[in-house]
Amino acid sequence: MIGISNALSFFFIESSWYLLLYAVALGVFIINNWRYEYDFVDICFFDYLLVFYTILILIGSFIYIKVCLKRVYTYRNFNRDYESL
Repeated sequence: MIGISNALSFFFIESSWYLLLYAVALGVFIINNWRYEYDFVDICFFDYLLVFYTILILIGSFIYIKVCLKRVYTYRNFNRDYESL
């Protein structure tokens, strides 16, 4: 559990510019849909940007957490093997 929280915190600290762009795209998406009635034909560029950043953040966080957990388990197994000697 510590590995997952460390991976998430490090990912969000290192990718703060991703989150800033995501917040801008989300804000434009909300304002656009709040002011006007949403029409599926008239899709804004920021809607595509929002979907792109959502997918990018989900894939990136999944890969980073997987790599971090692999490092944590490798470190634990190394310590277990070292202590058994």
